[in-house]
Amino acid sequence: MLGDLMEKLQEARKMMEESKKELDGITVDAEVEGGAVKVVANGNRLIKNISISENLIKKGDKEAIEDLVLVAVNKALENAVKLGKEKIKDAAKGVLPKIPGLF
Repeated sequence: MLGDLMEKLQEARKMMEESKKELDGITVDAEVEGGAVKVVANGNRLIKNISISENLIKKGDKEAIEDLVLVAVNKALENAVKLGKEKIKDAAKGVLPKIPGLF
């Protein structure tokens, strides 16, 4: 019994590592102010790109730009976290025993 559990844990670990590699290649995005600021992150919560519209830059309101970038980054990271949780949950299905609250 203990051997089976250890085997399942090893299998789950391998699947989670594969999911993490897969998340490197998946991107999520977020935008604010109708696309004035766009942020792209990968599934492992690394920011890949930030774009700011020329119109927003021309307005020259540094604080507004900083605030919008902050909001967009946080939204993109939130999306990446959700995606990551889904992938890990899917990878663990059928491998780990059903433990309430685990996923």
